[in-house]
Order: sequence, then structure tokens, then C-alpha cells
Amino acid sequence: MNNLSLARWLIERHDNLRSLTANRAAIVLSADTLLLAGVTFLLDKVLSGGSQYSQLEKILFSISIGAAIILLSLSIVYATSAIAFIWKTSRESL
Repeated sequence: MNNLSLARWLIERHDNLRSLTANRAAIVLSADTLLLAGVTFLLDKVLSGGSQYSQLEKILFSISIGAAIILLSLSIVYATSAIAFIWKTSRESL
């Protein structure tokens, strides 16, 4: 009976860890979406600002925004792959 309760505890723990990982990845995706929308909005405002900013400021801002978009995209890819991996392993275990 002791081995059965240990096996049950291990299965429940594994399920909890999978669900926690999926929840965290979903939160990261939501935050990344908001940040990406904000970065896109800022880029549009600065580039359409006309002569308010010098050419060098626009170039530096565009480079930093480009780096931010690349990092956000990588974060989205990693979070999505974590969710897909959990979905795949749970489908295989069934």
C-alpha cells in the first residue's frame, strides 16, 4: 500500500509541475504580447514624429526597438515551445 501511495503522489506531483509550467508560459506570452504592442506603438510615434528628433536619435531608437522586438520574439518562441512540449507529452502519456 505504501508503494501505491508513493506512485500516486509522484503522478500528482508531475501533473502539478506540468500545469505550473503551462501557466507560467501563458503568463509570459500575455506579457510579451503587451510589451510588443507597446514597443510597436512607440516605434510608430517616434518615426512619425517628423523633425522633433534628429536622424541619429531615430536610428539609435530604431536599433534598440529592433533588438527589443527580437528578444520579445525569442521569448514568445520559447514560451510557445514550452506549452507545445507539455501538450505533446501529455498527449503521448494518454
